[in-house]
Amino acid sequence: MTALSGKNYLRNWALATASLCLYLASTTIQAEISLTYADQDNSAAQAFVISVKPPHLRMNEAGGMWLLYDSQADVLYAVDPSQQSYTKMDRAMAQQLGGVLDAVQEQMKNLPPEQRAAIEQMMGRSMGKSQVKTEYVLTSSKRKHAGVECTVGHLVRSNKARHEFCVAQPKALGMSSKDYAVMSKMFELMAALRDSAGGMFSQDMPDPSQMNGVAIESNGPKGGHQILSKVSHDPIAADQFKIPTNYRQEVIPNLTP
Repeated sequence: MTALSGKNYLRNWALATASLCLYLASTTIQAEISLTYADQDNSAAQAFVISVKPPHLRMNEAGGMWLLYDSQADVLYAVDPSQQSYTKMDRAMAQQLGGVLDAVQEQMKNLPPEQRAAIEQMMGRSMGKSQVKTEYVLTSSKRKHAGVECTVGHLVRSNKARHEFCVAQPKALGMSSKDYAVMSKMFELMAALRDSAGGMFSQDMPDPSQMNGVAIESNGPKGGHQILSKVSHDPIAADQFKIPTNYRQEVIPNLTP
């Protein structure tokens, strides 16, 4: 190989490598993602938007309130712009809530059955029994929303289908493993709050390990039908994941029973 042909080989190799890098960059799963869901009960309404920029996740709700999750601290904040305030929720709070409700249940033992049943219904827990576990059951039915295929499944509690979800694989959404890890960790915390606090948190939510994907359709037994309408990988401003400094924290009273 002459010096000239060697130079041409190196140049061609460099050009080929650069082209490959550009191709991989164009097909690489993005590190930021926003999922917009439409409310099927009200076609003019936007149900909510989930935005992920590791290590944070933000969920904007239709009413103006929003949730902020910090996966590094494993803390969920419920933010209320109308009151310029926020509430902090974590696993310590879940344990405290569970302890309070256990103490209340112990005190309920001597109540008349009718009164005890009414209180248990309000609490979402049955005295003397472990909390009813939920199970997510996949079906073979497939759907497609916003160009993304999903598999239908049902949240089953007490052998009854309570809620329908259609779950997509993260890669089908262009969601990176880091994005999905943040989302899964947030739902694990929400599941811990649900299990500890009974009816104080939504029971119609499967455990992330059971669902194994991202719900792009959700249809509850009492209304509330949301479907993914848009997927975006546009850059998300960092300040979207910060609570305004002038907002005050709503301190939850000491929950120790």
